[in-house]
Amino acid sequence: MHPLHLVYDFGSQSISYDFLYTLPFVILGVICFLYHKKIKNDAASFTNMNRMQGMIFGIIFFSISVIMMMFAGISSFTAYFKAKNNYEHHHYSVIEGRVENYHPYGGHDPEHFTVNGVYFECIDHDETEFDYNKSASHGKVIRPKLFVRIYYFTDGKENVIIKLETE
Repeated sequence: MHPLHLVYDFGSQSISYDFLYTLPFVILGVICFLYHKKIKNDAASFTNMNRMQGMIFGIIFFSISVIMMMFAGISSFTAYFKAKNNYEHHHYSVIEGRVENYHPYGGHDPEHFTVNGVYFECIDHDETEFDYNKSASHGKVIRPKLFVRIYYFTDGKENVIIKLETE
């Protein structure tokens, strides 16, 4: 038996509010609309057409920003609660063995590997998932021949690592 130590555990994760990064754009859209709405008709530098265009731009900018925030929020919450449900109700598989067929991150090709024939990917820039998603090229632990125990579930398109132990 290999002595293992815990590297990642979904149970210690909390929900992320990263989708709020679009909030400044929402506010900017509101400010743009209100600024152009309050300009007097007799302002020397603005005609009614410029005022109307500024208001329309503010509305469009606001609307697109809200839609982006909604999609990012829904995606983030859905991924979190799916992982949480699988974790809490033990709807996952456990596999252990040596990391095989290791392919490091390279350009647009994600780091990927297998453990006893089960395929896993690590995509550093994918923050919508609440799984262990860090590549070795960015200072994380997965490397060839490393003995691991992985707790994972399949979400229909990939194996999602919710707990990782290594030697």
